[in-house]
Amino acid sequence: MFPTNDAEHLFVATTDGSLRLPLESDTSRSELCSAMTRVLCQAYKKDPSTLFKELHALADQLDLLDAQIKTLTDKRAALMESRGAGAKGGDAKKKVEALDAQIAGLQKQIADKNAAFQKSSSIELKPAAPAKEPAK
Repeated sequence: MFPTNDAEHLFVATTDGSLRLPLESDTSRSELCSAMTRVLCQAYKKDPSTLFKELHALADQLDLLDAQIKTLTDKRAALMESRGAGAKGGDAKKKVEALDAQIAGLQKQIADKNAAFQKSSSIELKPAAPAKEPAK
């Protein structure tokens, strides 16, 4: 991978070293992403860009679901505290159960989204190049 002693300080490369892209220490985020995408396109049978976009959209959806769970969990905690302060037991219990059901529904959505992504995100690597014999 390094035939001479002048290797770059920062670079991205395929696992076999057939493609190595040197980067400057002040490389911008867009340049880094571009270099990483080139390496990944070289390594996978099909272009992973679509998968990146899907992953980004999924991350946004999961963030929203997490925020909704946090809001409901906070409401549940506030309700539990107010129950101890003399609120009606039966009414509060039903509200807590309703919040628990909503939280469970959101957690199921998260699990379903993760499972769907795991199923659809499998892309094949290109076959590895035959190993070169070390020079003697």
